[in-house]
Amino acid sequence: DYSKAIAWYLLAANQNHSHSQNYIGIFYARGLGVSKDDHVALEYYLKGAGNGHSGSQSNVGFRFFYGKGVQVDKYKALEWFIMS
Repeated sequence: DYSKAIAWYLLAANQNHSHSQNYIGIFYARGLGVSKDDHVALEYYLKGAGNGHSGSQSNVGFRFFYGKGVQVDKYKALEWFIMS
């Protein structure tokens, strides 16, 4: 049940739990239990990345590589991929 999962992950994400921030990004990126929203997905990926989550850093890289929620920027994508 995605709605229950989102509720629990949001509680943890709001307490700066990077793994949860990454998962909230995934839910929004894929539209799992929420309306698909690339901008909100990026917001949560950036939060997780800022807290050192390598998966979030990689996901930010993919956002820049494919232009999901941001303009395509292969150089920024590469920077994020290296960081992850």
